[in-house]
Amino acid sequence: MTAKQLQTTPTRYPLDWAAVCFFTIVHALALLAPWFFSWSALVTTLFLHWLFGSIGICLGYHRLLSHRSFQVPKWLEYAIALIGALALQGGPIFWVAGHRLHHAHTEDVEQDPYSAKRGFWWSHMLWIFYPNSEFFNYEQYQRFAPDLLAIAFIAG
Repeated sequence: MTAKQLQTTPTRYPLDWAAVCFFTIVHALALLAPWFFSWSALVTTLFLHWLFGSIGICLGYHRLLSHRSFQVPKWLEYAIALIGALALQGGPIFWVAGHRLHHAHTEDVEQDPYSAKRGFWWSHMLWIFYPNSEFFNYEQYQRFAPDLLAIAFIAG
């Protein structure tokens, strides 16, 4: 660890108890799965994981909305954005603005909302439990996702 990394130890943000409770409840319910197992439920789970994760998040929020890597008809863009929202990773504006902010500041541990320089757990989930309000607010959304704010279906 370098002196610069030591100086940029992340500031502690207040714990988001709503996020903690949500993830606790979801994982507690998942512990009940062995008592309610069925092959059809397993197939459904795998299909929904693929649909919400691969199509909604990876293809939709990430490639289509964040990076605009390709174009599709508007009705399909809206459908994919809706599928992404069903993954429970936040709405498209929240997700895209956060991702673009992350790419804009990947070398700056203080400006990157989910910097890997803060460690594996921070970049994968702790940023959700300790959100920094200066990253996830309307002004940041206007700055990093103005194209999505201009779409009535997405901006809601």
